[in-house]
Amino acid sequence: MAFIAACEALGRGDKPAEHIRQYGSGVEHRPTGQHETARFSEFSYGVSNRGASVRIPFQVEIDKKGHIEDRRPPGVL
Repeated sequence: MAFIAACEALGRGDKPAEHIRQYGSGVEHRPTGQHETARFSEFSYGVSNRGASVRIPFQVEIDKKGHIEDRRPPGVL
């Protein structure tokens, strides 16, 4: 499925660390893994998982099409 391949590409190799460095100083104080955020130093994805870096909506899993929700801080990409 294309949305799983996209999530795995975002998390491959050094990409998560490279992406988070783009956010700038103080990032360690933002996404802490609490309050429905993924911890800044870890990459994850999952269906209906609001605690993941990238959330796959439930309906996307059912329909096998749609969008993924990148929940990392703005400017990370």
